[in-house]
Amino acid sequence: MGNNLSFPVIWGDGAGLSLPGEFLQASLTVPWTGTNPCLGGLVPYAQKTEDNLWQAENSAAGPYLEEGHLYVDQIDWGDSLESVDMKVGRPVRVELSLYKALVDPMTGYELVMMANPSSPNEVQGVCAGAAPTTEATISKCESTEATVYSPTAKLVIKKIDGAPELTWDAATGTWTGGGSAIALTFAGELNVGGKVIYGLSQGGWKPGETGTYRITFFFPISPDQQTGFDAETIIRPAIEIAEEGDAGGDAVVDATNNLTYIDVDVLAGGG
Repeated sequence: MGNNLSFPVIWGDGAGLSLPGEFLQASLTVPWTGTNPCLGGLVPYAQKTEDNLWQAENSAAGPYLEEGHLYVDQIDWGDSLESVDMKVGRPVRVELSLYKALVDPMTGYELVMMANPSSPNEVQGVCAGAAPTTEATISKCESTEATVYSPTAKLVIKKIDGAPELTWDAATGTWTGGGSAIALTFAGELNVGGKVIYGLSQGGWKPGETGTYRITFFFPISPDQQTGFDAETIIRPAIEIAEEGDAGGDAVVDATNNLTYIDVDVLAGGG
């Protein structure tokens, strides 16, 4: 069993992820047996549990298009890149979320922490009436933003220190100059918080040598491409503060090339 969609999402470019459960429906039959984090006499139900299913509101891009385009309002690079310098040989989680502001709110489900916060075994779930319960008793929320997903997104990592001024080559999907492009699989996923985000598979990126690297997330530039960035797209501020001095990278939006990137330093001392 996997995570359930708890936060609304908009699907761009004609495809979405396969989601458990049914649209705006909940099926809750197995209560959480640990400490109850719910209030008001409600009962906790953990995700990743068979027969505990729910699915927040999600929509194709159509209602949110502007002259055929689904523009992202905010880009949220993972705090592990914005607040910490990388170390050689130490894997780092590379993830990114895209957000669209909503005029008409979309319905999601309120998650509560149940066990093992900020760990690979973290457990989150929802509060609802006693099992078996109905959709009417589950704790919901009306969100004024949704994440955005498009299957056309790609990621490239390139070592850039010592290189001349870099130029984006849309045809090859990389920067001219610098080292060789590092090929990694970057795809949509449903995280423990119930959001559709982008993340690296296979445990993240493990830098092999010191230097400055540019991590670039981009969409194709073509007449058929729906999802992308415009002059109004901004970087969402990091939640975590850099652990020391200027640690971490500063993210940039390049709407002309339909991309965002972050330059990070990789230091010795990992393993």
